[in-house]
Amino acid sequence: MGEQELFCGKAHSFILDARECTINHNRSGEEFGDMAEGINLWWGEKFTTGKLNNIGYVIGLRNDRAGIGWRLDYDEKKGAHINQVYRIKGQKKWGKILHLIECGSWNKYAPYGPDFWVMRQWYLWTEHHHDKMPERIAHELTRLGINRFAYKIW
Repeated sequence: MGEQELFCGKAHSFILDARECTINHNRSGEEFGDMAEGINLWWGEKFTTGKLNNIGYVIGLRNDRAGIGWRLDYDEKKGAHINQVYRIKGQKKWGKILHLIECGSWNKYAPYGPDFWVMRQWYLWTEHHHDKMPERIAHELTRLGINRFAYKIW
């Protein structure tokens, strides 16, 4: 997917602040979905040997019909952030708006780093919607021998 990336212009203190900023940058006139109701959930499909594997977790919201979405992510260079994506009209390209989340507000919770808080948020979103997991992702988790909810706490 060819993408061009823009910065939203603000470093956010919390995940919720960054999520709200995606709404301000949404020019489609369509809604992303609803996390509480489980509408347009964006399920992670990435399995890596790195720190974070998002396969089998709800990582954001994606409205495929409208060509918009956002997902919570973490990498070593950018840290915790939200990637907001949108289909560019008349093109096969996608645009991306980067919403950085400052890690300074999490330092008081040491020794946990921003990667921990991203993973924790994925878990919290997923625990309420685990029954809505797409079959292809559930099948891949089984194939990989991963049971995301072996120890259900809800």
